[in-house]
Amino acid sequence: MDGPGMRDGRGGTSGKRVRIAVVGAGAVGSLVGGLLARAGEEVVLVGRRAHVEAIESRGLLLEGLGGGPLRVRVAARERLEERPEVLLLAVKSQDLERACREVAPLARKAVVVTMQNGLRCDGIARRFFRPDQIVGCVVYSMATFPEPGRVECGVRGWLCIGDPFVPDRTRLAGLRALLGRALPVRVSRDIAATRRTKLVGNLNNALPAATGRPLQEIYFSPATGRLPLRVMREGLETLEAAGLATDRSPQALALNLLSRRMPEGAALALLRAFSRTPLGRRPVLGSTYQSVVRGSPTEVDFLNGEIVALGQRAGVPTPYNARLVRLVHEVERGGRFLPPEALWPEDTCDG
Repeated sequence: MDGPGMRDGRGGTSGKRVRIAVVGAGAVGSLVGGLLARAGEEVVLVGRRAHVEAIESRGLLLEGLGGGPLRVRVAARERLEERPEVLLLAVKSQDLERACREVAPLARKAVVVTMQNGLRCDGIARRFFRPDQIVGCVVYSMATFPEPGRVECGVRGWLCIGDPFVPDRTRLAGLRALLGRALPVRVSRDIAATRRTKLVGNLNNALPAATGRPLQEIYFSPATGRLPLRVMREGLETLEAAGLATDRSPQALALNLLSRRMPEGAALALLRAFSRTPLGRRPVLGSTYQSVVRGSPTEVDFLNGEIVALGQRAGVPTPYNARLVRLVHEVERGGRFLPPEALWPEDTCDG
């Protein structure tokens, strides 16, 4: 993983090469790229004009990491201009194909890291890069992007990496050491299964996106409290019907316990208890909500829509996730949030 490039943390480039390029410098991309730059790595962030201009003018402000705000000097561009050694693809799932097409000519020899939610990103990247270039990455961090040049970290969390196509332990070890300068990194033996686990947890992102309400409010409402559990249960049962396993991580065990093994009332009481802790009180709105607020297309088709598509192929009904896909698209088109009661499928007794 060692290679040419400055180590002053400013992201300056040596000729037309750069150590690390982050394409899709939103909340997560800016968090990881900013922390790598602060650790002395040569980084360039590729993002929207307003974000780039703010970073060039004032630096990147990282908040919520403990010890007070951090202001990091890091290079920022609207388009990738250098040839990276490591390419972190942090765009949303719906933007990945376009991003790959744009940067592929500059990344023929790069390690390409896919950081999207959902199940399709490694397959999309394979259309543009060699299989032996691609490393999958599942992000277990929470960050928001309140304004250009500023990122708030809600949960620092960790990254989980793995080889989706061609096993290469040496490359994974080097990438783990590099990304570990920003966040803790774990290695998955089956990155596809790890993506499925994360997908089930991401299914509830659609609830705040449709209503504008944080997940905690949905948990505590008598009208909607059981809905998050049923959305996740439907996701797990659909994956099982399609012959697709989750991984054996603590996250997968917790999801199965909450949504399938515990009585609904007990599971809901546990979620509500967690929502009263200092960490649980932090409003959870999710990245799908952030896209709605910005007026951008959401990734709901890659999350809840993935479960709907798998259910259709496996012959399994998915009323909860299908309802959420329709409602999020309705909010995207109309620009107005819906009442929480609208979340229930019409043919359920709770709705």
